[in-house]
Amino acid sequence: MYCAFVPARPVPPTTSVLGNKVIISWTAPNNNGADIDRYSVQIRQSNGQFTPDLTNCNGGDAGIIGLRTCTVPILALRATPYNLVLGDDVVVQLNAHNYYGDSDMSLTGQGAKIVYPPDAPIQLSDVPAITNAFQVGLTWADGASSGGTPIIDYIVQYKLNDVWTQLAQGVLTKSYTTTTTDLVAGNSYWFRVIARNSVGLSTETPSEHTPVYILVAQAPAQPLAPTTARDFNKIVITWQEPANTGSSAVLSYRVQI
Repeated sequence: MYCAFVPARPVPPTTSVLGNKVIISWTAPNNNGADIDRYSVQIRQSNGQFTPDLTNCNGGDAGIIGLRTCTVPILALRATPYNLVLGDDVVVQLNAHNYYGDSDMSLTGQGAKIVYPPDAPIQLSDVPAITNAFQVGLTWADGASSGGTPIIDYIVQYKLNDVWTQLAQGVLTKSYTTTTTDLVAGNSYWFRVIARNSVGLSTETPSEHTPVYILVAQAPAQPLAPTTARDFNKIVITWQEPANTGSSAVLSYRVQI
């Protein structure tokens, strides 16, 4: 006589974060003599109820049954019906099914926490001691939140004619200096910085993270000595524009006698 029963109760599953996804993994329980043909993988919502994600973790899928793992985007867990927020644990329970029915539900398992892309950098500033007609210096500070996982690096962009162009990526410090081989001396540019963590890129909030506007120029060179001449009852003072205007038009002169 062939004896078989419903599967044994699974041990608690585990959850872990990989980039912008949560990996749910589990061990196959004893099938008690009949092949397991599906799992019911249920994720806890913010209100405490458990719901399966049949789009990303359908326990009836042959591949998921065989590998005993599935991948759920963090964005899906932040959305309805889960509504998980930064720092929430990703808690999962599951049972197994064979020809004879469902196993008991496992105890809950966890390990992953919800993480976000970082907040956009703040306090983006020109460094006057560095910026001139040949280079631009920028500094910034991190936003209020790293998204729950360390910031990896930064991207620096500039805008001209309403188009943002990448100036540098993989910047590891909260400062950057560029030469005008990338920028045209005498032009003004908007600059912004984007932070990156394992989840993704920061997004700009215009009301809080305003790009900085910089003129790629420097102070004009010293003018040559002026000349003076008498014109009847007046003295005429004459001078020439400096040979180097610092890549920007001279706006005014100060004449001292």
